[in-house]
Amino acid sequence: MRENWTYKKMSEVFDLQMGKTPDRKTPSYFGGNNVWVSIRDIVGKEIGESNEHITDTAVTTTNIRKVKKGTVIMSFKLTVGKCAITTKDLYTNEAIMAFNLKEGYDICPDYLYYYLSNYNWRGANKAVMGITLNKATISQQKVGYPSLSEQQSIVAELDKINELISLKKAQLSDLDALAQSIFYDMFGDPIENEKGWEVKKLGEVCLLKAGKSIKASDLVEKTNNTFPCYGGNGIRGYIDRFSHEIDLPIIGRQGALCGNVNFAKGPFYATEHAVVVTPHVKLDVVWLYYVLKGLRLEDYAHGVAQPGISVSDLNPISLPLPPLSLQQDFAKRIELIEQQKAQISSTIKDLETLLASRMQYWFD
Repeated sequence: MRENWTYKKMSEVFDLQMGKTPDRKTPSYFGGNNVWVSIRDIVGKEIGESNEHITDTAVTTTNIRKVKKGTVIMSFKLTVGKCAITTKDLYTNEAIMAFNLKEGYDICPDYLYYYLSNYNWRGANKAVMGITLNKATISQQKVGYPSLSEQQSIVAELDKINELISLKKAQLSDLDALAQSIFYDMFGDPIENEKGWEVKKLGEVCLLKAGKSIKASDLVEKTNNTFPCYGGNGIRGYIDRFSHEIDLPIIGRQGALCGNVNFAKGPFYATEHAVVVTPHVKLDVVWLYYVLKGLRLEDYAHGVAQPGISVSDLNPISLPLPPLSLQQDFAKRIELIEQQKAQISSTIKDLETLLASRMQYWFD
């Protein structure tokens, strides 16, 4: 405990308020104008919008309590510790706890946001799908805080680091957009093929083959002797063997994100949820990755409950084929962009390490 800080039980300082889910069998409860937050909506420091909304009827009938603007909320079931500060009055589901500050206590929302984001929850229960807390457990935990002026000083320091991280991430997004722009400038839209490139079927120039299944227990910690294991949505983890030695594009074949394209750096292992695209004519694999992304493969998916895309769906897709020399010229330009991205990613990693260190210093 820090000297000159105040420590109180959460229940003394906060009115802990759980949200609620209106009955989904009543259509009139959903689709209104009231923001209704679930865990998936919490993606940053502030929140004022949600994927789902509820109606005034739902609010009145179910007696769901409003969370006022400027309140810190936190997920406490399944995914524990995702925090945000509300930027407007809103409502939440039952997996979200609102920390309403009681009168007589001076704790600024930004300070509480960082404090809870770093909190090491003890007394958590093991739920079927993960760790979960309950109101009673949270109530008994302690919150520590200094004077309001020191809180503001701590927040200013942590905000500055976060601002730098956000700036660097924006630079990464700009570079991704630049790479995409260069592709369309050089080759045009691969679906429209307005530049009139030679066209062949994807299956004529590439071997498309799904990977092999693994057990979850096969995944291990990342070391110098392990390899990335790709599923349909990217790296699932790491494994002690590989199925492919070289860099290749892979296409997700199952789930909500089927049809998405990733670039697997070899050596790597591909699971049955990933279709590996291996050229059997001379193609630049970096160019191939970008052209596959431009073909909007997700449009070929079928199925509702579990969308999917098969090799037989992909083989007949028309693929424009510009000259190999132009593909390689594009790849060289992308390599320069990737070098810049690597430098920025390294800076982000350093800043995130610094942020974790400062959070630990103040709150552990």
